[in-house]
Amino acid sequence: MAEQPENQIDPEVLALEPDGLPNSSGKSRGVHPAWRGDAEDTVNNPCAVLLPVIGLRKQAIGKLRGDTKCIVLKELPQTKDDVARCLEPALSEYARTLFDAGAEEKLRALVPGDGPTSYKSWLTGECLPAVLDDIYSAVDGQFLIAVSRIMEAIPESHGKTEATRRALAGVLTWWVFGSELMSDLKHGLELALEDRSLYWEGECEARVASWHRGAANGELEKTAEVVVVKRRRGRPVKISDEVKDAAQSAKDSGTNRDAAIILYDTHYPSPQQVKNTPTILRAHRQKKEKSAASVRGERKPSKTKG
Repeated sequence: MAEQPENQIDPEVLALEPDGLPNSSGKSRGVHPAWRGDAEDTVNNPCAVLLPVIGLRKQAIGKLRGDTKCIVLKELPQTKDDVARCLEPALSEYARTLFDAGAEEKLRALVPGDGPTSYKSWLTGECLPAVLDDIYSAVDGQFLIAVSRIMEAIPESHGKTEATRRALAGVLTWWVFGSELMSDLKHGLELALEDRSLYWEGECEARVASWHRGAANGELEKTAEVVVVKRRRGRPVKISDEVKDAAQSAKDSGTNRDAAIILYDTHYPSPQQVKNTPTILRAHRQKKEKSAASVRGERKPSKTKG
């Protein structure tokens, strides 16, 4: 029995006849825009676990879409398995970025007295499943959306380009018929994030240990002032003057984002935090100037009506 050519059209693909691909009669039906609504909805409405890092998630989604499109257009994979392996590095980077951002935000919300046990359970029981579902969901997963967008970017033609379009369409059928390779990719990503969670567990244990040392030295109150972040809406972060001075130096030699990284003690400041940074630093400068003037005994000239 002769072997089936590697780029032979799958019967499953022909049965589905994805929008934008020639059907069995050879006619093209154009790209159906219905999936775009789902794509935009998932960008602006993540699950509750990922909601605190919605700004960084939007940035990561934009990078994921750009990276996956570039690599597919460059490599032109000819089979479904080739497509999956081609997209795997970008998906892994997206997963780690999202997982790290969520883990760091949750860690910053801890206060003296919180233990590491609940944080560890949250990492593997809530954050990790949320990241995997964000990528591999059968309805609005970023893998599915990225593949759909790439199909729109590939021009309709014959030869390698058409084989790539068919391979991408075949990948979309995995959500209907299942795929062993898809399961392997998801399992491999799950193992990688489990390994990554060990790093954040260590960060949590180190922070709790520092609180214990501070309590033993009578410095718990001062430590709490630096690390406590808002736990309820409307409660502002307490930031020490030393941190504000360091943030001002970063702003003078860099950008507002550089200052926000120091000011909020995070590698991934939100757009709102970056926006608030100039206001915080301006108030800090005015406070220092007022304090210095008071020490020198200076007074502002009184305004008199002419």
